[in-house]
Amino acid sequence: AHKLGIVHRDIKPDNILVSREGVSKLADLGLAKPTVGPALGKEASFSSMVGVVVGTPYYMSPEQIEGKTVDIRSDLYSLGATAFHLLAGGPPFDAETAIGVLTKHVAEALPDLRQKAPGVPPALSAIIHRLMEKDPAKRFQTPAELASALAASKR
Repeated sequence: AHKLGIVHRDIKPDNILVSREGVSKLADLGLAKPTVGPALGKEASFSSMVGVVVGTPYYMSPEQIEGKTVDIRSDLYSLGATAFHLLAGGPPFDAETAIGVLTKHVAEALPDLRQKAPGVPPALSAIIHRLMEKDPAKRFQTPAELASALAASKR
């Protein structure tokens, strides 16, 4: 999606499909927005309309929750929340209400993944924690940067 200039805005376990051959595909582009293209000119990034939050609370980035500009780094945050869920058996933040979950994404420190899933290698835990940094500037900036970190963690 990133290579095509698209921000998905709803990466979550339900939207990742895996074929019998083990190929992963990202589905449900209902909330996706283009970041580049002929109709947009050079580059653009999107925020939600004022007062409207779109996405799935368990996996939303702080900037998406706050209605700020979102870009690929927001999708990387959501991918980190998805990976956290996969490895820990539950989402990184939980509360009795959606507002409670959203508030935790914005205001609370990420729980230590290794406390919830002690078998996760430290390097992988560090990658997921970086994906879920509150400040987009502290996250991986591109999927390629993430892929390089994952490859290096296997060495």
